[in-house]
Amino acid sequence: DAVAAGQALRDEIIKANQPPADTFTGSDGAKLRAQAKKTWETNYPKHKVVRAVLRAEAWDRRSAWEYNRGAQKWVFHDISFIPVDVYVASDDGKYAYRYFGRLVQDHRAGTGPQMLTEMVSGPPVAPAAIFLMAKFK
Repeated sequence: DAVAAGQALRDEIIKANQPPADTFTGSDGAKLRAQAKKTWETNYPKHKVVRAVLRAEAWDRRSAWEYNRGAQKWVFHDISFIPVDVYVASDDGKYAYRYFGRLVQDHRAGTGPQMLTEMVSGPPVAPAAIFLMAKFK
């Protein structure tokens, strides 16, 4: 039946999923991973983060002028960012769920990197975001 076939396909996708490698080459990678993990756990205290993966070799810097319609003026942005995958243990410990975040550094503000997280309302439904916990051992 179609429901059983769909569940079987979902299970196969989850079984085949491989967490991506951390590709960041900067010397501060361990510090940035720890910051991402700490920020996630602060925002979502019930989550147990099993891994934070930096998904870029280096910071991606972008500088541009943008028109702010609300303020009715041009604003200059100068930021760098690194995409981060955060893997969180399921309640039963069988799976790791992938969520997305981003480390952002505002060069104009002169502050250190800040971790921005997605809004999480529950575990992901898409099988591409679910991994067997055994792949994180």
